[in-house]
Amino acid sequence: MELCPYDIKPSCDDQMCLSEILQVQDQPVSEEQAWALCYQLCSLLRQHQSRHKTWTRVGLPAADGVVFSRDGNISLRVTEDGTNSVMETEEQAVEFVGRLIYSCLDWGLETQVERELNETLEILVCQMTKVNLSFCDSKPMCTVSNVIQVCKHRLYDPGQATQHYKNVCSILFLHTIELCHYLQMVQQSRKSLQKLIIESEPNLILRVTTNLVSGWKDLVEELNRGVVLRPLTKCVTVTKSPPPVETAPYEQLLLDIKRRRYTLRKVQSVVDGQTTTGLGA
Repeated sequence: MELCPYDIKPSCDDQMCLSEILQVQDQPVSEEQAWALCYQLCSLLRQHQSRHKTWTRVGLPAADGVVFSRDGNISLRVTEDGTNSVMETEEQAVEFVGRLIYSCLDWGLETQVERELNETLEILVCQMTKVNLSFCDSKPMCTVSNVIQVCKHRLYDPGQATQHYKNVCSILFLHTIELCHYLQMVQQSRKSLQKLIIESEPNLILRVTTNLVSGWKDLVEELNRGVVLRPLTKCVTVTKSPPPVETAPYEQLLLDIKRRRYTLRKVQSVVDGQTTTGLGA
């Protein structure tokens, strides 16, 4: 059976839609990525509002129509089936964005699994979607500007919000493109292995390539946490043998017997009144 991510082929290396990113990553977005997505989408809505001087109808696409670019910018495009949701009011647009963010945070999780979010993000999503407001005693978030302000003021330097969130989206895009290319190479390797595999082990290819994908994601996460790869030439070479490990007396005796590290000597014993000579340790 083919793994879903291997079938993803982005139209180019400069753009990729949100649904493709979710499928290739095969996991929901992180909280920081959710903040970045929320900020950029609301910024697009505010640009729409500024052009028309007031709020007008706007068609918002699902994940298929949210397009990430290499530089971290996000744009909207009409989906192929033309199923953009038309928002009549700003309040509806804010709620639509909130539900889209929630679906990305919840993507791929089982229905009985409830993801724990940072309190600030959870409150914002609840305010935007008007869901479960009782737990935080908050009012619905109805304006795009209010959402943008929340996204800005959670940062140490609100003035750097635009660049910060672009960087977050750019990193997500670049990592997804790299992973996509890696998965395609794995797919090609699987096809080569299929010619060599034994019929009695039909699941061997799936196990091997799945481990490769998991290893790649672990490596990227390690690098993101600041782990530095050391050149092979700088690896520490052990020139001295490790110090001997102390063993218990009975273990040492057992080793001596196995390795015949002992000397037998003549001993005499009396059996039925007769003296006999033998060997003893």
